[in-house]
Amino acid sequence: ASFLASVRASEDVTFHSVEKSWEEARAACLAEGKELWAPESYAEKTAVIQQNPPDGNTYWIGWNDRDTEGAWVDESGNLLPNNQDSDLWGNGEPNNYGSG
Repeated sequence: ASFLASVRASEDVTFHSVEKSWEEARAACLAEGKELWAPESYAEKTAVIQQNPPDGNTYWIGWNDRDTEGAWVDESGNLLPNNQDSDLWGNGEPNNYGSG
């Protein structure tokens, strides 16, 4: 999957159309001084995607449940607000494809 990088303070989201695993995408973001984008609501996700329409690729985002299956956290360890996960994923997501 490709990935989205952001600086949370400014919400300057960058779409990267480079195939990487989730870990590789995370490392690339950190090297840029950014992190994988972790949208906090369906409205936020929709607004960014409307401004930067994806090119048909799938994209990694910053929410992960690596420590506890089903407990979604961002890079800072913040829990996904209000169990909004069903609004943030595409059909058939999330899944563990590509070591994500």
